Amino acid sequence: TSLPFSQLLISDSSFYSQCSSLISQSDYEDARNRQKSIDETSSFLLPFCASIGLLTSVFSLILLILTIHAINQKRLPIRKYTVVSSRTIGDGFSSLLISIASLFSSSSSASFTLLALFISISTFGFVHLSLSHLLVLLLRQISLIRPHGFSSIFSLRKLIFSLFLIWIVSLLYAASFAPLTTVIITPSLGPEVCSYSRCQLPLLIVCIVILSFFILTLIFSYLFVLLKLRRNVQSFRFYGDSAQAKKQLHRFLSYGVHVIVYCAISALQLAGVIMLMQNASLYDRLRNDEQSCELVEYLGVQIRMEIISGAAILLWLIRILTDLSILFIRDYRKLLPWIASRDEQQRERLTESRTTYRSDPQRAGFNCAVFSLEEDIHRRDLRN
Repeated sequence: TSLPFSQLLISDSSFYSQCSSLISQSDYEDARNRQKSIDETSSFLLPFCASIGLLTSVFSLILLILTIHAINQKRLPIRKYTVVSSRTIGDGFSSLLISIASLFSSSSSASFTLLALFISISTFGFVHLSLSHLLVLLLRQISLIRPHGFSSIFSLRKLIFSLFLIWIVSLLYAASFAPLTTVIITPSLGPEVCSYSRCQLPLLIVCIVILSFFILTLIFSYLFVLLKLRRNVQSFRFYGDSAQAKKQLHRFLSYGVHVIVYCAISALQLAGVIMLMQNASLYDRLRNDEQSCELVEYLGVQIRMEIISGAAILLWLIRILTDLSILFIRDYRKLLPWIASRDEQQRERLTESRTTYRSDPQRAGFNCAVFSLEEDIHRRDLRN
């Protein structure tokens, strides 16, 4: 009898018993060994992703609270760090989703859970992160072009609307992949909900195009603003006042670390989606081939897809931890309230001492003997 391929997609124990009559004993034993490898990989990836995701979500929450407090105390620029706060919320949401899904996933559904999470971070997470970085670069560019009218050109109302638009676009883009996610979670619905040639393949191609487009756009946007800042430093150096321009350039170079991490992780994520598309093609061929039972090859595809998805999720969590660590290291003196208050007290004491020094005529004047002469000076003594 031919094998019902819905059971192959579910990959339960009854599938092996039915396949045992269609494949050789050696292939059957090989398939059992591969299934053990899948279970071992799942038992390692799921707790690891859950623990790192929980740690990342807690770190995101703490840093978000510190950032909002620093913005309210006017220690950080409100526009840039409002965008950073929105990005932190998105990262925290992705981390929490990964942690919850990994905790409540069973060993039989581990491969499909990891694959669904991979699609989630490749759609919502990636688009939200990319648009947030591009908005920060846009703010910097506008501040360079119109430094005096920046507040009126990009008001807080426009900024909040832009952030709202980023969230809406990211969620709608992720929702467009709902059929593919449904097929991943419930593979037996594949032919009805989202077939490979008409739905799965076009969605994966769109995902690859969007990933490539945002990576290239962010790289060129960052380099464009960086060149503009260098020209700004050179122009201010011509007038002898380049200290502030150099400070802006150095801070923008430190923001480039975020861009480098983004490009590195996104490039690996792009490679993962490409390999996923290749394995999805083989997966579809195996599913539609009802005359044979290529169990070993199918399990090989499942192992590769699980490893690719798990590695992409771990890299994404590492990216979030790296971004949060860079943000904390760069601005910890303004984020931590006790350090910020101590620095503010030191600045107040320094300003007070300078004011006292300038207001005291005895300290501000010159200790010259002319002011202590007892005899009057005749006007002829001052002639050249």
